[in-house]
Amino acid sequence: KESEELIQTLLNSTNEGFFMVDRALTIRVMNKPARDGMEMRTGKKVTVGMHLLSVIPEQVAQQARNNFERVFQGEHVEYEAKYETEKGPQWLRMSHSHVREDGNNITGAAVVTSDITSIKLNEERVREADQKIRAMLSSTEEGFYMISPAFDIIMINEAGKKILYDTTGKPVRENDQILQYVQNDRKEKFIQLVEKVLKGTV
Repeated sequence: KESEELIQTLLNSTNEGFFMVDRALTIRVMNKPARDGMEMRTGKKVTVGMHLLSVIPEQVAQQARNNFERVFQGEHVEYEAKYETEKGPQWLRMSHSHVREDGNNITGAAVVTSDITSIKLNEERVREADQKIRAMLSSTEEGFYMISPAFDIIMINEAGKKILYDTTGKPVRENDQILQYVQNDRKEKFIQLVEKVLKGTV
């Protein structure tokens, strides 16, 4: 009894959700973050002993069933999933591993869930900002390009492509090296200028 309580205390001390199911998909072990997450996503009270498919959103039930079938065949399954909740969208990274009894027969599965919502929301903000910048730059006739410290072209508008093509005769694509479009007698000065910009001295 004491050892079980100790294990449960340790499981509850992590921020990641953790639960185990048997081959019938009955929840056998579950920590507080996993339970709280399931309850938030479904609005149902969740306890050990319940069938997993009864406490996950219906739209992902078939995917969950398929994933556990793969796990019970010995695979490790990991994926990302988005859920709509009353508090807004939630993104989880789900990692499924099989559980063996006496190192032989697979008797169940262990699942670790990591909340990656903040990461995904930041990625969406970056994509939205990128789209806005591209839309703005596409409407100007002035050439614009952005490069990485390694001189790779990260972003370039159509006017910038036209200018570089007119001066070099080479078609320009993002991820190309900008130095191949700089005249040889200007490369050294161009590199020095970029280095000064990166150091904040310009």
